[in-house]
Amino acid sequence: MLKTWLLLLTALPLSAALPPKLPPQTKIEQRIARDIQWFRTNLPAAYEKAGVKNAKWDADVMDALTAVAQLWSNDPNRPGNEHERAWQASERAMKAGCHDALVQYVHARMYALAAQETEDESARLMKAAAAAMDRSSYASIFKFYAHARAAEALVGDTNLQIGYVPTSPDTLTELDAAKAAWPKVVASLDTPPELVLDAFQTYSEARHNAKGDRKADGNALIAAYEKSTKKGLIVPLLRARLLIDTGWDARGSKTADKTSSKAVETFESNLHAAEGEVKKAIDIDPASPAIAPLMLAIQLGICCENQSEAWFRYGIAVDPGDLGLWFDRLHGLEPRWNGSAEEMLAFGHEALATKKWAQRTPFVLIFAHFTLANYDDDYYKDAAACRDVHAVFEPYLKMYPDANYERSGYASLLYKCGEYPAAQRELDRLGTNVRIGPFIERANFEKIRKDLARRTGTVLAETPSGPNTRDVYGRTPLWNAIEKHDLKKVKELLAAGADPNDPGKHVNKMFESGDPLTLRAIDEESPQILAALIAAGAKPDIKNMYGMNALMMAAFYGKTEMVKLLIEAKWNVNASDSAGTPVLYDGVKSGNIEVVKLLLNGGAKASAKKKQIVLDAAKESKNEELQALVAQSLTSAK
Repeated sequence: MLKTWLLLLTALPLSAALPPKLPPQTKIEQRIARDIQWFRTNLPAAYEKAGVKNAKWDADVMDALTAVAQLWSNDPNRPGNEHERAWQASERAMKAGCHDALVQYVHARMYALAAQETEDESARLMKAAAAAMDRSSYASIFKFYAHARAAEALVGDTNLQIGYVPTSPDTLTELDAAKAAWPKVVASLDTPPELVLDAFQTYSEARHNAKGDRKADGNALIAAYEKSTKKGLIVPLLRARLLIDTGWDARGSKTADKTSSKAVETFESNLHAAEGEVKKAIDIDPASPAIAPLMLAIQLGICCENQSEAWFRYGIAVDPGDLGLWFDRLHGLEPRWNGSAEEMLAFGHEALATKKWAQRTPFVLIFAHFTLANYDDDYYKDAAACRDVHAVFEPYLKMYPDANYERSGYASLLYKCGEYPAAQRELDRLGTNVRIGPFIERANFEKIRKDLARRTGTVLAETPSGPNTRDVYGRTPLWNAIEKHDLKKVKELLAAGADPNDPGKHVNKMFESGDPLTLRAIDEESPQILAALIAAGAKPDIKNMYGMNALMMAAFYGKTEMVKLLIEAKWNVNASDSAGTPVLYDGVKSGNIEVVKLLLNGGAKASAKKKQIVLDAAKESKNEELQALVAQSLTSAK
């Protein structure tokens, strides 16, 4: 049975406007073509123009960037499986030695979408990509996105920890870096408005989850567009989004009888105002794909079901390649919004009937079952649910046999359905390419894997032991101890002969990024562990695939104590990454004047070719003392 709790809303006296008349089909097609061209120009064509090219990885890079251009533009004619294509191709390029900033960014985004195992890994990849993007000439919106996504992943990683955990300084650093990139986003007038809106919401949500002031920050970003001479469509879209989100922030998630009248008043007022802003956007461009998602969000606070359905139909007519609209509509049919299981499943079967496999539309039915299963622990004992699982996954995997995330999801659901031999068959097909996401976490996957082996008579290989062995990730015990902030265990392993220069090697190379253990200590913010690794003989010349070592990363994130440790250990303050960027730039970019002083006192310099980027980084800090210090040191340097 469904659990009986519902999130009850007061009926709001809103006009609940119906969609306008659809714009001419030619106008819709022109907008779609324009968006597709923008992504092609700023992804594969941008790499061709300014990327770090090499015959060893160029073909894979172009495959990855072409796939994400099709995916992110919502190209209705895309061939399908773009997330897996982009992940595998970007992974091959990175393994071949590619350190291009745009490739790093796409690789990090696709990890989160197609291969994510932990929020920690996602945050690490995105932080490194954001740092690389800052040094590049790629589109400003992607630089903003990279920092906002890094903050999002850092917040997610913090939220997984038990008990109250204060917002990490790294999260605030990434959010501030995103905010600093916003003026250049505003200046890029050709960026699709719906992309700017999504980036704005990503940042706003991360700032809110980091216990920041969503309203004040959001208004500051909108104000930058209001000053633009060509603000056009984007301003009412941004205002509507902020009004919706701050309205829900004010109302909270309590039932109506436990929500204060003031909170309800703010909620109603915001939705009134948001609808007004959307109407302004419609007057400017009724073909905008951003309009229907905003109206569907407003409709969640309104009791009028027919309007939600009308806005969904309008949305898929205007933006036929947007899978997100289907999920937005499904969300509104949940029991907690006064919908029902029957309505959700009927809508899911409608999605299956479209047979739009390339857009993954039939997976709306899988998500309907997944959502309803949250209300019922024995949900997948229903044969009808399991028939739907087969109806979606079998045709999709026949069409895209290398869709490893979906195949992993299929194995997980077959296990829940009690189809153990079939689930084992899918795990056998995956081999070392299992994606942990559908199993929630590695521990749960291992539990299922062992149970399946017991039920089907499958023999599992024994796990070796020792200070330099590899776990199922390919990581050493020392790597895992560092990740857990276990200083005592780190010292024990080093004393037992663990290699401080061996981070391990992933069996399937899926998550390996070449991070030395010293860099992991920086990332985990542990000077004590870093000191233990240095004392055990950690080498300063070992870098990750982006060409960064621990000193560069510590300087970039303004870790004063760790920078001091590394300089005292005689690490080279004039080392540079794969792009030739000096450590001094990293320190200046952090905005931490104490770090910069340590580097300069240690003899850090910048070559004639790199002096300007160091001066520019100082200027961006808006710290007059830092600017003066850097200018004086670079001017006096011979």
